[in-house]
Amino acid sequence: MTRYSYPVSRKHHAYSMAIDFGMKFVTRNGFWSPEGLMGITGSGGYRIVVADESHPLMQPRVGDIIRWISSCGEPWEELHHRVVAHGSPDLHLYDIDAAKRTLAKAVLQSSISERNSIPFHWPDCEPL
Repeated sequence: MTRYSYPVSRKHHAYSMAIDFGMKFVTRNGFWSPEGLMGITGSGGYRIVVADESHPLMQPRVGDIIRWISSCGEPWEELHHRVVAHGSPDLHLYDIDAAKRTLAKAVLQSSISERNSIPFHWPDCEPL
């Protein structure tokens, strides 16, 4: 299982995700309202935690733009692909040769960067 969250310094991203995609965030006694998110103050280690019921929003959907990042440590431009069918990114949007080389030799990490032409502010994640 994974825990998704935003630091307080990115509370505006959590607010956007709540407004644009209906993402919910947990408090001790329920859920944050979008307006409540913007009222959070403080710094340090406080995290705005994504509710478990909003985790399905992190699954790619047809039409999403996915950002792929190499985990092999080699410097190269990050690749962005539009999902044209479940599990099949459209690899010809950018340099197909670079994409093939990278996909063949590296384990990639991915995140959604855009959904329905709206920026998708990917939260930090950590395994539990």
